[in-house]
Amino acid sequence: MTQSTVTPDGAAPPRIVAGVDTSVGASVTVVRAWRPAAAYSGYGGYDAAPDLAAIQTAEGADVATLVKAVRQEFPHVDTITRVVRGNPVPVLTNAALGSRLLVVGAHRRRGPLSVGIGYVDQGLLSHSPTPVAVVPIV
Repeated sequence: MTQSTVTPDGAAPPRIVAGVDTSVGASVTVVRAWRPAAAYSGYGGYDAAPDLAAIQTAEGADVATLVKAVRQEFPHVDTITRVVRGNPVPVLTNAALGSRLLVVGAHRRRGPLSVGIGYVDQGLLSHSPTPVAVVPIV
């Protein structure tokens, strides 16, 4: 990538590098699955419902920013982005239908009670219709 970004704390963000063989003619689909967090007030009830349209727009903008540099550097690779509200396991499982590979990241848990991968990676490894590559995010 030719562009460099920095996180608010001044550190470089994690990078994902994809090797692409253009003779294959494959496309890359980037899917962001999101669920609105429950707005529990702590007083026995829920706050006002979140503005789902605004969240969807913000998630889409984040994905567009993420893939912008990749699209510029590899304009010959067809890159499709989708932002879907829902549980990541069924969303990504459905998105993987007909694909050759599903790639997901795995955050490393370093706490004393860490017991391996999270529920999303475990669910995809169990239910994906295609091979899954779980890439550690360090």
